[in-house]
Amino acid sequence: MASKFYGAISHIGGADGDLDAISAVVLTDGDGAVVLDAVNDTLSMYTLVGTSSEVNDAVNFTWVKPTDAATPGKRWKQVEILTANLDVSGTLASVDADFSGDVTADTLELGGAGVVATDILDENDMASDSATALASQQSIKAYVDTQLTAEDLDVIGDTGGAISIDLDSETLTLAGGTGIASVSGTNTVTFNIDSTVATLTGSQVLTNKTLTSPVLNTGVSGTAVSTDDTLAADSDTLLPSQSAVKGYVDSATAAVESIPAGTKMFFAQATAPTGWTTDTSFKDNVLACKADSGVYSVVGANKGTFTISVANLPSHNHSGSTGTGTAAATSHTHTFAGATPQYGSSGSDGGYGTALSGSYTNLGAVSIAAEAAHTHTVSTTVTVASQGGSDGLYRPKATVGIIATKD
Repeated sequence: MASKFYGAISHIGGADGDLDAISAVVLTDGDGAVVLDAVNDTLSMYTLVGTSSEVNDAVNFTWVKPTDAATPGKRWKQVEILTANLDVSGTLASVDADFSGDVTADTLELGGAGVVATDILDENDMASDSATALASQQSIKAYVDTQLTAEDLDVIGDTGGAISIDLDSETLTLAGGTGIASVSGTNTVTFNIDSTVATLTGSQVLTNKTLTSPVLNTGVSGTAVSTDDTLAADSDTLLPSQSAVKGYVDSATAAVESIPAGTKMFFAQATAPTGWTTDTSFKDNVLACKADSGVYSVVGANKGTFTISVANLPSHNHSGSTGTGTAAATSHTHTFAGATPQYGSSGSDGGYGTALSGSYTNLGAVSIAAEAAHTHTVSTTVTVASQGGSDGLYRPKATVGIIATKD
């Protein structure tokens, strides 16, 4: 509450009745004053500030300094200004001025930016498009509503054609699609994919998909990939892993190659296969097969005397000589080559002939009369055609190979 309250009829001037003429010696912080300015038709209210460096404001009278130099730090500060039926010619400058009733002015400048309003218009269509006229609230609302009603938003998608959204009455809906859901938030619409959409880094299950030229950079797994190295499922829809294939092949190979070490086997080739060693102790031997575990003499044995028959002999010739005279009166000797005597069918003397020539006929056994006693010496030689071998030894036709031992 003010200690004292003073009255004045003008703000500054230093004369009696002026606010600045009140002696500062008697003023105390918090004192109040009222100035009834009949010239400007204003009523201003002030409070005293004990310490201030503000100078007199000759335009707005916001600060008034007492003319008493004894207390230069004291200032009157305007706290309110009232006007009633104020008629001002020229410029009225006011700070924190309150007006009641009608205010008529040729121009109105608010603030100090230099923008002057010359009129306040009530045009719903704002047809005048003035840079110096203010618009009423109703005009602004009517104009904006009209413009919003007239405006629309044109939208077009990848398919389906263009659509127009009336911004005044319609709402644009941003809907999701297959695997996509839209979620609206604060000034934001977010599109989210669901679990049916495959991503580059996510883990999804693909159903009924065809992969064209896929590149698999890491290992594969799943129920369609079998790691069973027995391949027991024998399925047309499973893929075996590399380990399963190797295990199966190795097992099958081991079963095929399960020949005990030390086993001997004949190979119709010149060298032993891998895993076998040639046994040279069987060189030049003839193989003989046994029907059972009985003993077989691999050395060979004398099979007894062999009697050569006519059927065993090839075509051949005999040469021989006889004595003179008839066969009945003269002893003679015949020498034949061959197993059975061969006699000529005719001779120049009507007898057996002195020489054997021409064709020969096997005459069978020959009986010589006792009175013509003689002896016959027969020697036989059987020559068999060579069957190969530079050493002249007989070799039957054979398949040549080696016998090797399993390592």
